Amino acid sequence: MLLHFAAMILLLLHTAGSRGITEFPQTLARISAPPGATVNISCNIPEGTFVSVVSWYKEEQEGRLRKIADIYTTQTPGAKTQSQVNLTRHNVQERDSGVYYCAGAMAQKFTFLSGVRLIVLGTSGPRLSLLAPSAAEDTELSHHLPLLCLLIDANPDEDTFSWDIGGETSQDQKDGDVIDGEGAFTVWSLKLIPPERWSQGMAYSCSDQERRNISAVVPLNTVSAAGTCFLTLYYRVPCLAILLWIPPLVLCFRKRLGRAE
Repeated sequence: MLLHFAAMILLLLHTAGSRGITEFPQTLARISAPPGATVNISCNIPEGTFVSVVSWYKEEQEGRLRKIADIYTTQTPGAKTQSQVNLTRHNVQERDSGVYYCAGAMAQKFTFLSGVRLIVLGTSGPRLSLLAPSAAEDTELSHHLPLLCLLIDANPDEDTFSWDIGGETSQDQKDGDVIDGEGAFTVWSLKLIPPERWSQGMAYSCSDQERRNISAVVPLNTVSAAGTCFLTLYYRVPCLAILLWIPPLVLCFRKRLGRAE
C-alpha cells in the first residue's frame, strides 16, 4: 500500500505542476496494437451537447500536450444521442505509444472529453531487468533496501511478478507502469528488503507471468561499477526518488540491451 500511495503522490504532483487547473478525464480507455497496425482512437461526445470541432492532443514525456489534429464533426445542434469522432493512425510504431486526449468547445467552455492510452507492442519481445541495492562492504545498513524488477516492452496484460528473496517467495501485483521516451511500455515491481536479510551470497530472483526469470546473488563487494547504466541502486536513495528515476532507467536499459544485441 505504501508503494501505491507513493506512486499516487507522484502522479498528483506531476498533474498539478504540468496541467494547472484544467480538468482531465478521470479514466483512460486502453488500446494495444502490434507495429504496423491501423488504430482508431475514439472520442465520445456526450448526449445533448454540440461540438463542431474535436481537437486531438498527445501527452509528451514532460507532461506537455502536443496538438496533432483538428477533426470537424458531423454532429447537428440539439442532437439527443451520443456521437463519436475517430482519430485514425496508420502503420503505428512504438513511438506512437502514449496518452491521447480529445477536446472541444462545449457551452463556450474548452473541455477535455475523453482520453485513450495507446500501447504499441515492441518488436523484440518482453525483457526482464533487475536493479539491486548498492552499499560499501563496511557500510552499516539501517534502512530497507529496494529491489526493482522491470519488465520492458511488456504486454499490457502483464500485472503480476513472482519474487524469491533468499528462499522466501511471494507473488505481487505490479506497482506501476510507464511509457518511456521511445514508446516502450514497461511495468515494474518494487520490493523493500529489511537490512538484516541483505547478506553476502544471498540469491534473489524475479519472474513474470510468462515465467521469464532473472536472478542475481549479493556479491562480496556491492559497490557499482561505472558505465553499467545504474545496474545497482544506492540504498540511501528514498523510494519516491527511485520511482522518479524509472523512466530514464528504462530508456537506459533499452539502449544498453540494444547495443548488446
